[in-house]
Amino acid sequence: MVLRAGNSSRLGAAASIEDVTSEAKEVVLPPAYKETSRRKETVNHPSQYGGKDNPTEVIKIVRNWDLSFSLGNCIKLILRSQNKKDDAKLEDLHKAMWYLQEEISHLYEKSLKASSSGE
Repeated sequence: MVLRAGNSSRLGAAASIEDVTSEAKEVVLPPAYKETSRRKETVNHPSQYGGKDNPTEVIKIVRNWDLSFSLGNCIKLILRSQNKKDDAKLEDLHKAMWYLQEEISHLYEKSLKASSSGE
């Protein structure tokens, strides 16, 4: 499978993603965008979400527990907040609360529809 990003100014004139491996499910970035000592991995298993070798990487938790989008985001934001300071930490925790409330509202509405239809 080949994805082309084209000449996006955001990616740079020479940037195109030539190969996405289906086995590894990792985006192969152009050489200019590969991880260097100055640039952290931001696409494939970034450290703020646990990193590739960490069994508690957020995506692994979400998939292993088969979480909904809202609950997955809630977990992601809670775990990510631990690496942030003060205001940024509070912002992520408020976002996590929003996603949790969204999930509760969704389940409540689903329950109401089921009970009103006699299921």
